[in-house]
Amino acid sequence: MQGSMVPEFVSMDILNSAIAKLEKSGELELGVGDSKLREAVATALPRLVGAEAAKRSGADADRLIAGNASDELVFSLVTCYGNLERGIMLDGGAQTCALVHATILNRSVESFPRREDLSIDEDGFIARAEEVNPMAIFISNPGDPMADALDLRFVERLLQRTDAVVVVDETLAVAAPCTAAGLVGSCSNLCVLRSLTYAHPVAGFQIAYGIASPEITRKVRSDLTYHPVDAITQAIGVEICENLGKYEGFERSLFMRRGYLAERLGKLSGCKVFESASDFILVEISDADRARAILKRDFGIALDPLEGLELSRRCLKVPVRGDDDNIALIDALAQCLIQGC
Repeated sequence: MQGSMVPEFVSMDILNSAIAKLEKSGELELGVGDSKLREAVATALPRLVGAEAAKRSGADADRLIAGNASDELVFSLVTCYGNLERGIMLDGGAQTCALVHATILNRSVESFPRREDLSIDEDGFIARAEEVNPMAIFISNPGDPMADALDLRFVERLLQRTDAVVVVDETLAVAAPCTAAGLVGSCSNLCVLRSLTYAHPVAGFQIAYGIASPEITRKVRSDLTYHPVDAITQAIGVEICENLGKYEGFERSLFMRRGYLAERLGKLSGCKVFESASDFILVEISDADRARAILKRDFGIALDPLEGLELSRRCLKVPVRGDDDNIALIDALAQCLIQGC
């Protein structure tokens, strides 16, 4: 989580408790796997994605895959479904490791660009998917750096119009009400990827899981590129799932601070704010490169450039932080705008 507002003691409590239980159980040397983690996620799913979505997904341990990080799962999915002839299709407006993995594996890639206002041309995307006929389609919910939530009606239409495996990457979703997980139970060609540790961080660990039909999960788990999860990581994942209540206050706090930051930024003259379903907000101004330089030089505020993306010249990726840091950023950006940024 960007500039995580989760206190270190929560992270350390989870870590220490998990290791203590693992040592006591005598299973520290049992090697690798993912069954315990999948079972824990399946049990915790109503709290992770919402009771209704969890119920509709029909997810049990057999409908889950798990990995040390989401990019490991993406790599396995690209390997399994990035057919050499049909290749994969991507949302060209979102940064995704699927493009990197497809390039490494020499798979063909169709990248569909976003509109000038950064929205997805849903009809155009679906039409292009029908024309290209990819083996797999990767879309983000929310995207990076847009942080925008998908319209689930678009996802449903896409699933109905293609036989490709549609991978909805929800790794960056934080305090987000919109999830495609509820569609898994009725769509055999859908896989939803989520991160356990992005919204529930434990220092030094990245744990991700995917929800899909048994046909997809079994194929991925049987693939040689599927990386089993070590015993310590599994124990930490289980501990997170059993102690989600420790994080609830921080998710509510993030939701409120994100709303406050978006509202205040939106009132600045010359500043357009995009809706966010993550822990950062995309802000459009006239000269983002100059604003980043001024923010760092005059106010000591460093914002990451959107490397490799055309919109880097006109957009800032603003992390949601604590109240004092958010207010300092708002005031500093107001000064940048006065200077013509």
